[in-house]
Amino acid sequence: GSFNFSGCAVDEAIELTKAAWIQIRGRCRLVVPGLQGKQQIYGACNPGPPTHWLAERFGLTPGMVCAKNCKAVSTAATDNFFLPDEYLADLASLTGVARKRFYEGLWAGSDLLVYGEWDSNFVGEPKDGRFVRCAIGVDIGYNHPSALIAALQSTDGGTYIAAEWFERRQSEHQVVAAAKKMAEQFASYAPVFYIDPSAAMMRRALADAGLPVEPADNDVISGIQTVRSYLTGGAPFHVDPSCTNLIREFESYEYQQDATTGTARVTEKPVKSNDDAQDSARYALVALRKMSLSG
Repeated sequence: GSFNFSGCAVDEAIELTKAAWIQIRGRCRLVVPGLQGKQQIYGACNPGPPTHWLAERFGLTPGMVCAKNCKAVSTAATDNFFLPDEYLADLASLTGVARKRFYEGLWAGSDLLVYGEWDSNFVGEPKDGRFVRCAIGVDIGYNHPSALIAALQSTDGGTYIAAEWFERRQSEHQVVAAAKKMAEQFASYAPVFYIDPSAAMMRRALADAGLPVEPADNDVISGIQTVRSYLTGGAPFHVDPSCTNLIREFESYEYQQDATTGTARVTEKPVKSNDDAQDSARYALVALRKMSLSG
């Protein structure tokens, strides 16, 4: 904490916490006459998950913008002409997340992702489709964000997640106001809100505001299987590009690790992180599936 640096280079910067990076950055304050690029901190590392603070700070996470006065330089293994051909061939033989990170130089999600089927091809607006119903999932938080996710279903069985609202430290009144605005946006599709059954007070507040609201099916494991069926079922499924928080969570929502083997255990609930928009989307998508099955 008492060092004075003219600059600092950090190797494998991905191993630093955000707090450590900020502390080092605050020590880069020594002026050396004639030194170019003075008072800079820079780092090198292999890529990690897109939710890592470095990826967010340097605009490497989808939907994030590089912070002011920052610059990111991304390279693939093949850009390094010092690497032997046999080493590159070995890296090229990797598969999945390892290949994306260590060969292609991409900030990719881990092998523990809940929705390994997800990719960027799902992001976009549907080219056609006449929508007939709307379900809006509601997840309530305070320090954790509150989230509203609007999902539309078309006559051809396609599904379009059309809008999100995602805010921290919102009062009950503010959440209700956001819900009313979203209900107006999709009024022609008769939207119904689906909220965690434990959020009884918010459910009552939505009802008192004249909004149709139902308790959501909150079974996480079966709900994940339902959401996965949207990704693998063949019917059109799109997430609007404006739903940046939901897209980010699709790319970072992970299962817990087995403490013994260090592998994913699909039968257990996911880590309670990067799931606020995911919970809302799950409530809405499960509700749409039940409505379509009931006709």
